[in-house]
Amino acid sequence: MSDRPLLRIVKGDPTDAELAALTVVLATLSAPVADEPPQRSR
Repeated sequence: MSDRPLLRIVKGDPTDAELAALTVVLATLSAPVADEPPQRSR
């Protein structure tokens, strides 16, 4: 495991909520994409 941070804020002063939202977006974008959409149960 690296000691380097995953994110580094270089400008501005984001709130905890803004950092949380950014983390969710980045995690979603880096998640693997499923080959097929999930099936709905009927």
